[in-house]
Amino acid sequence: MIDKTIIKACINKDRRSLQLCYDRCSPYVYAIIKNYIDDPHSRKEVLQDSFISIFNSLHTYDDSKGLLKSWLSTITYRTCIKHLKAQKKLSIIVAYDQDRHEVIDDSLTNAISACSKAEVEAVLSKMPTGYRVVFIMNILDGLTHNEVATELGISAEASRSQLSRGLRWLRKNLSSQSKDLAYGKY
Repeated sequence: MIDKTIIKACINKDRRSLQLCYDRCSPYVYAIIKNYIDDPHSRKEVLQDSFISIFNSLHTYDDSKGLLKSWLSTITYRTCIKHLKAQKKLSIIVAYDQDRHEVIDDSLTNAISACSKAEVEAVLSKMPTGYRVVFIMNILDGLTHNEVATELGISAEASRSQLSRGLRWLRKNLSSQSKDLAYGKY
């Protein structure tokens, strides 16, 4: 991605280094944004906001604590969540059914494996925002329910509930997409 020399030059506001950092990191940052934000216009806005945060806090990055990619991910998903909250598009359903705990089982793994990356992205883009954000943070980004709860300002139980509902929604919609593919609707 970028090395320590470029990072130091970016901290010193060197224009070439800032541009190089943006050019090298923006595809990765945009891929994260694409998971959280539906609207293409909003994605550009969040990309800009993410890089403002990245460049303003680059002096706090410590490579001994982790990879630059992880640091960029954290700033980016926090910017996405901040944007969703500001747009009032992040609604978390707080009800939690303690008797029903969902996990990714073999049937869901098989359904995901049977689809192309584009098909999975298409289904995820249709997932309700609250479900999708928790799903991405927990399953794809590997955050615990407590970490998701802290980031979103909800309880860990609400995070579990959203994930459970999101997984059920994903199972249902992936299976209906598989049927559509079998009948030639795509």
